[in-house]
Amino acid sequence: MCRNGKSDPYLVVKLGDTVIKARKDYIPATTEPGFYQSFELRTTLPGPSLLTVEVWDYDSALR
Repeated sequence: MCRNGKSDPYLVVKLGDTVIKARKDYIPATTEPGFYQSFELRTTLPGPSLLTVEVWDYDSALR
């Protein structure tokens, strides 16, 4: 969170060894982001099946 009480969130999506960081698509200065993004990941089942979606702050990734 920035000093103004807001953050610049973006998504990180993980499936097995695949990691997609949508850092360039961050949403500036908000506490209520609307993420309208889609991601396409390939997998084979049985295999990696745990999908993780994380929300990161653009500024905190610089530290």
